[in-house]
Amino acid sequence: MPVTPAHSAQDLQAQIRHRVANTFHFLAALARLRAQKGQDPTPAQSLAWMADTIVDLGTLERFVCDDQVDIEAYLSAMAGVWRDRFRHLKIEVVLDVSPLTLHEAVAQSFALAILELVANAANHSFHGDGGHEIRLGLREGSGAYVLTISSSGQSMATSGEPFGLWLAKSLAQQIKGALVLSPEGTATLNFKA
Repeated sequence: MPVTPAHSAQDLQAQIRHRVANTFHFLAALARLRAQKGQDPTPAQSLAWMADTIVDLGTLERFVCDDQVDIEAYLSAMAGVWRDRFRHLKIEVVLDVSPLTLHEAVAQSFALAILELVANAANHSFHGDGGHEIRLGLREGSGAYVLTISSSGQSMATSGEPFGLWLAKSLAQQIKGALVLSPEGTATLNFKA
């Protein structure tokens, strides 16, 4: 049977509905994880986290083309979002990112791991005074990629494992990567694309 414009439009609509459904399922799973593992003192903090996550995944969708995501472009866009989100801390986000394209399913987990690490750096590294930087680097080497996130503030390392770090480690495992937090507080995520 030949493909007609009507069939093409129906196929496109079905693909869009499928992607939207997958996104909602992903958000629901994140909300359940937050409820199980999170130890926020108020429900408002959990809701704010969920709202930020929805915004961040919505931004990721802008860079999906044929099930592939341009990670470099996404991170460039997110740098502006992070500057705005953490403007009360007067944080500058500095990127040094190599080109990278990931399948959409992998990109979601990768992006959320980065978002948790940036939020951890912003919320646990800076107190009071402004003028700090969060540096995010992404390099390819030896058949794998290395993502580093560091800050000019205090160490991101904490005595316990807050929800954000636990989630980032879980997401790193989903993409067959490993997340290490140095004593100085630099987060390093190694993974294969």
